[in-house]
Amino acid sequence: MRLVFPCLHPAMCAVAPQGAVFLDPGLAPPPLRAGMCMPETLPMNRQMARACLAEMLAFGARFKKPGDMAYFSVAGMENFYDGTAMDIRDELEILAGQDNPGAKLEEKRLAAQRLLLLAWHLEEKRLEVRDAAETLRSLNLRFTSSVTEDEDLHAGSDIPDDPELARLVGELTPRELDFDPAAAGDLDWRRLAEAVLLLLPEGAELAICEPHIIADLGLTGPADLPGWRILGLTGPDAQRPWLDRPVRCHPPLTGDSGEAQA
Repeated sequence: MRLVFPCLHPAMCAVAPQGAVFLDPGLAPPPLRAGMCMPETLPMNRQMARACLAEMLAFGARFKKPGDMAYFSVAGMENFYDGTAMDIRDELEILAGQDNPGAKLEEKRLAAQRLLLLAWHLEEKRLEVRDAAETLRSLNLRFTSSVTEDEDLHAGSDIPDDPELARLVGELTPRELDFDPAAAGDLDWRRLAEAVLLLLPEGAELAICEPHIIADLGLTGPADLPGWRILGLTGPDAQRPWLDRPVRCHPPLTGDSGEAQA
């Protein structure tokens, strides 16, 4: 299996990598699921994922930027969901798993899925802003064209120029529409990568779809990279053994060609 990274929505990826599917953190609507994969390693099912996102968004309403909530949620702060249903549920899960060596890993996977839910939500907001900007630009072009045609129609006639009308037209048809999709918020890709690596099925590969990430990783072709190197660490981390596993990373459109690199 080859998963696209870091984009979760197909519409966010300019060029869909060949032979790859998109990671579904549990929120993909039915029309999108055919080209997506919801890993079995996800702790929450779809119903739980939707409820979890709703709680996080209600909590995050106190932040000015959605991205602030995402960073706060994984910054190791005390009781991120203090007083919420998730806080109580997490305490019960931790108590139930005190004698279970895998309890800590499951707790990390739960946090990883939460981060991916936020990433999905932020991508949706970016797509909404992008669609709105494209609609406004289209309306702007149509309006400008209509005004131009009207001016051509009355050229040479005795109808006097109206300075006030010209001023209003200038206000209604700005030269540039300042709608930046990034204003909806964004996540640092390395923080997102750690969440993906925690949940990545055994043997799964990554299809990198962002040029700046390919440059950061130094990819010139398919390469087997340990997780700690993907995160920009200088070596293995004893507290995060899941980062020791090598993961094959592919630049866009490389197919299955190329030699693995250390």
